[in-house]
Parts: sequence; C-alpha cells; structure tokens
Amino acid sequence: MRRLYIFGVSSFAKLLYYYETVELNREVAGFCLDKEFITGEEKLPAPLFAFEDIKDTGSDILIGIGYNEMNSIRKKIYDKVKLSSCNIVSFIHPTAYIAKNVVLGEGCIVLENVTIQPFVKIGVCNIVWSAVSVAHHTTIGDFNFIGTMSSISGDCKITNYCFLGTNSTLKNGICIAQSTLIGAGTYVNKNTQEEEVYTISDANLKDRKSSTYKKI
Repeated sequence: MRRLYIFGVSSFAKLLYYYETVELNREVAGFCLDKEFITGEEKLPAPLFAFEDIKDTGSDILIGIGYNEMNSIRKKIYDKVKLSSCNIVSFIHPTAYIAKNVVLGEGCIVLENVTIQPFVKIGVCNIVWSAVSVAHHTTIGDFNFIGTMSSISGDCKITNYCFLGTNSTLKNGICIAQSTLIGAGTYVNKNTQEEEVYTISDANLKDRKSSTYKKI
C-alpha cells in the first residue's frame, strides 16, 4: 500500500489531514513541502518531509494547497508532483453525492454535502467546498476553486483558474472565462471575459483584473 502525504502546511492541509485520519480512518505518513520553504517552526499533527526526499518513493500525494494567486500555486505544485514518481490522489468526502457518470479528474477535493448531477465533467485539481451544487451537463476545467454553498446551474462552462466565492450563483448556460473572480454572494447571469472580477452589488464588473488580487 502506498504511503500518503499531504502537500502543504496551511490550515487547509490540516483540515484534509483531519478528514483522512479521523473521518476516513486512513493512515497519513505526514505532510510535505519544498525544502526551501521549511522553516522548522511548523506546528503539524504529523511529521513534515521535504518533497525532494520523497519524490522518488512512488507515494500518494494529496495537494493541500488552496486558491492563492488564482489557483496558480496549486498548478505549480501539481506540475512538480507529476514530474516525480508520486501519484496525485483526490479526496471525496463520504457525504458528497456524485452521479455515476460524472467524469472527475485527478487531484480534486470535494467536501461535505456536495451534489454533482449526471453528465457533469470536471477536470484536474479542482476544489469544491461544502454544500456546493453542480447541475447537469456542466463542464468545469482545471484548477478552479468553488466556495461553499455556491450553485452552478445546468449547462454551464467554467474554464480554468477561476474563483467562485461563498454562495455565488451562476445562471444556466453561461461560460465563465479563464481566471474570472466571482465574489461571495454574487449572481452572474452572463458570459464573462478573462480575468474579470464580479462582486455582489448587481454583479458589477470591477475595473481591475483578477491577477491583481494576490491573496486570491
């Protein structure tokens, strides 16, 4: 049986450790991080390893990296792990409903009480937070973050590197272009353009690009 490591040391990585060890009763060998970022001051519930020391072990890696810099950091980690002998794994919470014909890429994280209806296709390394609803015939690309209680109507398309804040809603049949940032509680009823930013106030388009939001 392959050893399982969680890549990252943030609160999100610790949350995944809890789910794996407490709710699924799985053994986690520890956390891992690039050697240059290890400070020795990390407070973790399991040992921390340099990724360079485990990359040739054929272990399983669960990427516990969030949405910083519009999910681009997670993409860099994904690419790094793909070049190693390790295997990128997903985490699906046992309370999530995923229809049998859903296509789900590797490295995805799907949390509590998510509903993903039939004919949905989801790419690699997406994070779908708790209580999200993804309706039928929707396509989601790669490296997206979908915040808790968001609702994605049927026949939507979400491309790559998008951020959907808590309780955001998409009208059916629209396309969310690459690197779109949708703020919490926002309803979007039209196609977006790359790097556009929408907020709750009548889904107003903001006069700045999503790439300028360094903490998202």
